[in-house]
Amino acid sequence: MPKKSQDKILEVSDIQKKIDERIEEDISESEEELRKAIREIKGLEENPEVHLPVSQRIADRVTNFVGSWAFVGIHVIWFVAWILSGIESFPFGLLTMVVSLEAIFLSALIMISQNRQGEKDRQRAELTLKKASLDLRINNLSEYKIGEVERQLLEIRQILWHIHENELRTRFIKPGSEEKKK
Repeated sequence: MPKKSQDKILEVSDIQKKIDERIEEDISESEEELRKAIREIKGLEENPEVHLPVSQRIADRVTNFVGSWAFVGIHVIWFVAWILSGIESFPFGLLTMVVSLEAIFLSALIMISQNRQGEKDRQRAELTLKKASLDLRINNLSEYKIGEVERQLLEIRQILWHIHENELRTRFIKPGSEEKKK
């Protein structure tokens, strides 16, 4: 290979190394940001129930039970047993008071649980937005990397063409014939 071609290759190689180092720094920063975003999303996707206060976990469990057929069945049995037992006579003032107190507490627990559900929905929406943002950032980084690979392939092609062109000249053009043409 001629000396000029080797020098040219070394010069292009040095320039390429500098460009690659700069690109690697840019990509490393972007990738670190992506890693942080991924860790944040994973943290949000973990079971949030574990981090709830005991009072909210109790409210959720009570609400789940109150919304079941078992709760309805227990109350039907309780009311029938109360009425048939003769503990009190009609109009069942004590039973009415107990049921009213139960309704007050149940409605408060249900409201607490509904508030929690609203918070869960907000967290899900936030998680969805963060995932979409992360997808966009990953796509942009991928496009950037693909563009860099395409650029590098084009440079390699140009270098190889230049080397191949020089080799063809040295093989097929006799030394000094170019000088005679000029």
